[in-house]
Amino acid sequence: YGDHRDLHSFPTRRSSDLKGLLWQRDIAVYVAICVQSAAYAEEVSLSQLSGAQIDSNWFWYINPRFGVAIDIPTRGYRYEVPENGSGLTLTSNNGAVVITVFAHWVVNILDGADNNVRKSISQIFDNAVAETIQKGGTVTYSVKKDDFYVISGNFGDNSYYERMTISPRCSAIYNNFRIFHPKTIEQSLDGLVTRMSQSLRATCQGEEGTAQIN
Repeated sequence: YGDHRDLHSFPTRRSSDLKGLLWQRDIAVYVAICVQSAAYAEEVSLSQLSGAQIDSNWFWYINPRFGVAIDIPTRGYRYEVPENGSGLTLTSNNGAVVITVFAHWVVNILDGADNNVRKSISQIFDNAVAETIQKGGTVTYSVKKDDFYVISGNFGDNSYYERMTISPRCSAIYNNFRIFHPKTIEQSLDGLVTRMSQSLRATCQGEEGTAQIN
């Protein structure tokens, strides 16, 4: 995913379980958690999602609760919405690819967080890299800017890619896109990853999307 160097810009568990799921970078563990949590998520059709059709291949999704927005594929995936309304999980029809798009409170994953977006991004990035390595994964590419970061790497035979962004206009909310898949299909997914990563936005809309940290 080296072509993401110039980017500028779900989880299916209860919110109380969010922090533990967020840092599960091993796809086997992550998928197992998602399956275990199926009771807390509802499978929906594309027409039931908030947003708008872009063309026959892409749909612009916007989360009604936190306002995270992203382009998602219209074909080849099942869609699940968690009961807490934090985002969306896409699973390929063959089960090989798991994509999560979600948003939630920064304070859920960062103790002592404030409205300094640059500091929050830097601390969350450092935590993500450290925990990835601690869990036996590798970080093969990373970039950190004032309002977003990207990391990607491997866990055994599987690859992951993650982008997180926080907007200064709604600094209490983080917005995240993550994909897990076997290494062997990485090249075939490059266009999808690029499109989704570049389209990820914090719109600061939705029921709780305008929040600042008090």
